Amino acid sequence: MKKSTQILLSALTTTIAFCGYTTVVCAEDGIEIGGTVRLNYVYKDYDKSSKDKGGDLKFDIAALKFSGKKGNWGLNSEYRFTANTNYIRYGYGF
Repeated sequence: MKKSTQILLSALTTTIAFCGYTTVVCAEDGIEIGGTVRLNYVYKDYDKSSKDKGGDLKFDIAALKFSGKKGNWGLNSEYRFTANTNYIRYGYGF
């Protein structure tokens, strides 16, 4: 295995370990902040350009989530960033 492929696979493994849903709780105001990041790795052994580069790592989606309550007010929302567009998946206050 080429050294560059080993480095890329090592970086990919590290990235996968840090990907996924994460929540940070702010106890002072009761708002939870979370999110996710998803990447796609493609290696085509039949494609010379893919073999030369060691594959392709492509961004798929990142999301920010907010939920919680402060006093009489509440919030629940998710905003998504994708390769082609950004949008509010849902959002409401109560």
